[in-house]
Amino acid sequence: MNDTSAPKIRLAPEREDYLLTMRDENRQSGRPFFAGVQITSIQEIYWIVQECGWVEYPDERSEKAVDLSGAILYSDDTDSKIDFRSVSWRYANFRGADLQGASLSGAYLEDADFSEADLGEVELNEAILERANFTRAYLVKARMNNAHLDGAIFIDALLDQVEMNGASLTRANLCRARLNRAILRSAHLYKVNLSSAHLGHADLRGADLRGAVFDDKTILSKIKLSSQTRLGDIDWNDASLAHVDWTGIRTLGDEILIANRGKLIREENKGAMRVTEYRFLISKVCRDVARAYHGLVVTLERQGLDVPASRFRVREQRMEKHALRFENRRGAWVFSSLLDSVAGYGERPGNVIVWYLIVVSFFALGYYLTTNALPPRNDQLSPLGAIFLSILSFHGRGFIPGSYTQLGGWAVGLAAIEAVIGLSIEAIFVATLIRRIFSD
Repeated sequence: MNDTSAPKIRLAPEREDYLLTMRDENRQSGRPFFAGVQITSIQEIYWIVQECGWVEYPDERSEKAVDLSGAILYSDDTDSKIDFRSVSWRYANFRGADLQGASLSGAYLEDADFSEADLGEVELNEAILERANFTRAYLVKARMNNAHLDGAIFIDALLDQVEMNGASLTRANLCRARLNRAILRSAHLYKVNLSSAHLGHADLRGADLRGAVFDDKTILSKIKLSSQTRLGDIDWNDASLAHVDWTGIRTLGDEILIANRGKLIREENKGAMRVTEYRFLISKVCRDVARAYHGLVVTLERQGLDVPASRFRVREQRMEKHALRFENRRGAWVFSSLLDSVAGYGERPGNVIVWYLIVVSFFALGYYLTTNALPPRNDQLSPLGAIFLSILSFHGRGFIPGSYTQLGGWAVGLAAIEAVIGLSIEAIFVATLIRRIFSD
């Protein structure tokens, strides 16, 4: 619109006179040029930009920036919305403007000011709105899917039922914003400020919330999360998680980073990276994911939510175990694997009972067969006797003089093996409990 060779835009003479008169009156009264003036088409807006000498890319907040603050920007024809999709205005001022229902999808409005504007049901899909100011703006039912909102300010904004699927809000400020029933699936909310925000029933499935900031006034009741939601390095600051449904979430989306990072490294280096370097990078990602679980576990336990905390603690330890494998620390990895298998790192004590029954049953069958089917057949055991002997041997009492039977042949070897396995399981269980107690 700033090309001098472009044909000059014209409106109906009476319409031009009206807009110029209103501009002059507002200017004389110290109000924004078009405050309270109804502008009904994109053609009229382009004419205004032309007459006021505004430019697309002015210096920061200069008089050359588009200024439609306080304007009423909608058509009297309810079936016709003002179409802003072709506009490219940096530092545009829409402060207090009425843009209800307008279409700004794909528009370039970086650093624009929409503070206190009415943007109800507006379309901002794929719009470029980085660092835009939406302080105290009304955005109920707005559609902002895949919009670029990095660094945008939404302090005290009303965003109930807004759609922000796939939107990028890195480092955006949503302090005290209302996002009840907002849809933020797969949104990028990296290091976003959600202090005192209301997110009741918000859909955050697949969203990236790494580094987000909450506080004890943030409302998270009945939010929807999934196993693709990323929660690493969040500053929970005592935000209540009591009303979050954790039942369907077995893992965090942060684990996806391990596979993605490995694939990315392989594609970027095309085999040029040494194996040791690759292992180091993947182990670092594993520990980052473990840290994500740890932060969540600490917050859940502090609020008495022991069931989900227990589940995520196991995932934390398994991420640490994966890191040990990539660091080629075989001994530590084997020990961690045994802790996981035998007792689930102290969170699955039922595993010990399962292993106990498996070992006792297996060796009871071995005692029965060796004393009844293999020579010599002296001191044959009944099924019940074999079970009893297996229990004694598991606890290391199979060789005590005067015990149930004097073993011979193959049974002696089996009893020795079972004693070693039984004592190992008991030792691992005790070590797991000690580790669990001191980790708290």
